[in-house]
Amino acid sequence: MPATAVIAAHSEGYCGRTSATIRTARSRSSAGYLLARPITRILPRSGVSGLTGTAHYGDIRDLELRLEPNRIINAVAARLMEKGVNGHELCAKLDELTTTTLGGTLMQRPDFGLLKEVLAKDQLSPRDVVEAKRYLADLNTLSTVITRTKKVEVDDHKAKRTLDRHQITWTPAEAKFYDQYLQWCQDRATAMGRPLHFAMQMPLRLASACLPMARRAVLDPQGFGDISDADSDTAAVRLEPHAELVAAARQLPEGVDTKFDDLRDALRTFHERGRRALVFTHSRPTLAYLAGRLEDEFRVAVMHGGVNREQRRKIMADFRSGAYDFVLANRVASEGLDFEFCSVVVNYDLPWNPMEVEQRIGRIDRIGQVEESMLVVNFVNDATIDERILSRLLDRIGIFESSIGALEPIIAAHAPKALEAGFDFTLTPEQRDQKMHEALTAIEEQRAGLQDVSDASTALLVSNDVDVAGLEDELMRTGRYIGQQELAQLLDDWARVDGAPGIRLATDRRVAELYGNPVMAARVEELAKTAQRTRAETSFLTTQLRNEIPVSLVLDQELARTSGGTLLTATSPLAMAATAVPGHRQARFASLRLSVTAEDVTPGIYVVVMAKAVSASRGGDEIWGAAVTESGRDAGDGPANALLAALAEGKLADAPVPIINRLEKLADRAHNQLHRRHLDEQARRNHEFEALRQARAFTMQQQYQRKVATIENRIATARARGRGERAIALFESQRRRAQERYAALSAELQSEVQPEIRLEPLAACVIEIVA
Repeated sequence: MPATAVIAAHSEGYCGRTSATIRTARSRSSAGYLLARPITRILPRSGVSGLTGTAHYGDIRDLELRLEPNRIINAVAARLMEKGVNGHELCAKLDELTTTTLGGTLMQRPDFGLLKEVLAKDQLSPRDVVEAKRYLADLNTLSTVITRTKKVEVDDHKAKRTLDRHQITWTPAEAKFYDQYLQWCQDRATAMGRPLHFAMQMPLRLASACLPMARRAVLDPQGFGDISDADSDTAAVRLEPHAELVAAARQLPEGVDTKFDDLRDALRTFHERGRRALVFTHSRPTLAYLAGRLEDEFRVAVMHGGVNREQRRKIMADFRSGAYDFVLANRVASEGLDFEFCSVVVNYDLPWNPMEVEQRIGRIDRIGQVEESMLVVNFVNDATIDERILSRLLDRIGIFESSIGALEPIIAAHAPKALEAGFDFTLTPEQRDQKMHEALTAIEEQRAGLQDVSDASTALLVSNDVDVAGLEDELMRTGRYIGQQELAQLLDDWARVDGAPGIRLATDRRVAELYGNPVMAARVEELAKTAQRTRAETSFLTTQLRNEIPVSLVLDQELARTSGGTLLTATSPLAMAATAVPGHRQARFASLRLSVTAEDVTPGIYVVVMAKAVSASRGGDEIWGAAVTESGRDAGDGPANALLAALAEGKLADAPVPIINRLEKLADRAHNQLHRRHLDEQARRNHEFEALRQARAFTMQQQYQRKVATIENRIATARARGRGERAIALFESQRRRAQERYAALSAELQSEVQPEIRLEPLAACVIEIVA
């Protein structure tokens, strides 16, 4: 089977594994990002009109015309998710497209007829729903303009976030100390001539997080200084504490810590239930305090910026294996580390940057999380100014219930304003509350605008949707996924062409070693010479190959993530070098045996023909297959899909060629099936292309007529006001240019043609499918 497929892949942080669509382009990948904002009626030339192509969609009315059918399409798409929905009712809803300007053209498209066929039944199966959603996405009137990849609307396997709020109420002695400490911070900020929230951020956060360490900073500044806070900003200028603060610190008993007592009780509960937790706080002094008080009762580890990378990895591995009950950490552990084996995040204090909360929760909200519900525990004390503000802010944006996603830029802009207002003691308490309210309201207003865009997102960004939930099974079943095992076979083919030993797989097939030679090293080095890869990316590989030292590769994504090994991917220099070698395309199998469990594949012997369909889709080329039975009957898509799936999983097994009469005629018959598919698909594409061209022509005509009408109104107004002939001539010149532009665009549109699908034969083989 020739290995001709290279992957163009898009990976998502919360997706279980990389999904990929077969591409025949060589090591080519692309990713597009669109940041949406509420659309006003005044569209800048670089805004939506730029996205949709200024040649055809130039004003808001054009956009509104194209959105009219989408309201109906979106209504049908929304009802598809309802349990027990009647398909005939959805068909009746689709008939309302006749009431829209562009609906008639849309209903002429062949996929509209296919959609109605799918929906023409009382009860829709899950497969019907999936097919209907795909047709609706393609029928969307903006689907040829803007593309979007999204996570599934409902993922039943994704753990839910549950908030457990611990309200801390200080003793009178603790509250008195905090008030005096706050006054001290105000005095220090005044002495520095800087705003309180800016100059005193570290001391204020320390007091909110850990009152005993703030007390120590007052009474024993020398001893407190022994515990560095290198992860935080530079310490503020020291100002001796006033007498009332010192007195309040001494009146606060050393063993009194209401907040810690609550934490310890919560950790005991988690420990009894066998739940491991990450405990986050901002500063190292607080980490040191917590570790000192917890280590006698629990197995704890501490992670901060002073812990080197190797030690962090060891802590991670030990925590994963169960050597620790809890890990205490600051911001270091909230960035780039995976703790999916934990199910509890404890925010001992609330970070001033709300996005850090999302990062903290994201450490356990990963793929592999086995708990149905993740617990987010917040310790909040409304007696502290910063936590009172932050808890209101974070509750308002719902960060503890779900990922805030697109709210990030909004929060980043307004959260500092809320904190600044709360710490502005030049204002009265009522004025501070008002300013905080205004900042929170601004977030809510922009959030509402963002929701408006989200609600209309299927009208704006719908083409090429990918539902992540259940995607892997579907991809593997249909063979639309090329995995690490297949890439390993690709490298093995390459090595054999260049006379090297090739790939050696471990028993569990999750790890492999590539044995190369100087010829292979030269091919990898060529990538750097031609600027396809940097020297830094290729130097180690070329050295290993040249010296015939095995290159270790990981073929399992989960193992690579947990062990830190090098995952073999389609963008690896090795994969890129392999695809540049024509010889690796020699067929390895003439007869194959596959073991499948799919219901749509009947065990038996089939003759399968594979071909590359060039320009078969908007996304690129596709691989098509056709199969016939020993008796020459059409076997459907099942055998070809099973072959591609086995190719993706690296499970192709050689088998003796069975004795089949009329083998060449059977192969010709399968090949004829591919040609029939080719003709049908080309006719469908041509029909669809013509319908789209008519819609574009109509839009251009409407736009041109409105523009000319506007210019003629200006001419009439100018004449009524007695403007000179020069002004009239200017407007007439504008009208003439509009006519010329419309004529040019119309000619350009008529000259466009639908690309022809071209079939390039790839392979013909006999496969035996066993259950």
